Amino acid sequence: MATTAVSSTSSTAATTATTSTTATTAKTAAAQIIASLGTGSGIDTTALAQSLADAEISPQKSLINDKITKAQNRISGYAAIKYVVSNLQAAFTDLKDKSSFNSLTATNSQPNSVSITTTANAAAGTHSIVVNSLATADKKLSDGFASGSVALNGGAAMSLSLSVHGATATSIDIPAGFDTPGGIVGYINAANKGITAQLINTGEASNP
Repeated sequence: MATTAVSSTSSTAATTATTSTTATTAKTAAAQIIASLGTGSGIDTTALAQSLADAEISPQKSLINDKITKAQNRISGYAAIKYVVSNLQAAFTDLKDKSSFNSLTATNSQPNSVSITTTANAAAGTHSIVVNSLATADKKLSDGFASGSVALNGGAAMSLSLSVHGATATSIDIPAGFDTPGGIVGYINAANKGITAQLINTGEASNP
């Protein structure tokens, strides 16, 4: 009987110990699951998951944004370089003509008396112009007429050919109806060819 009692007590103790270990393991697992899910702890598992995702994505997103910013800065830099190079090209285009470097500017101390024009073949230098004599007006007197309104060409149109000191003759057209001494004087003056005309009363009896 003593042996049986000892055996029963030992079996009961072992069973109790095994049951206690299993309960502890279950509690630990349950605690881990609850802690993971946030159940019963007041933790917002959705927000926690979002925060974890953001923490994972944020470095990659920041890296990509940095690359985008650098690319945009490069594009802006290339655009600025293209603009400057375009202006430089335009400036060199203006300089490619050799005649641009050969042009001279004339300085005239007497612009009202002498006119000076330079060309691409002009040579730099200083020049003086000496006037030995001044030109004087040359006067010519035509034949006399009875009046300033008498028709000289039957009222038809006519043309005058005038030249000054052997220069190329200048043609002055007189329209019909103006072939009178007065009309001719007016058209000569209007032509502005360096010749002036006027009617003069000589006082003669027949053709003054």
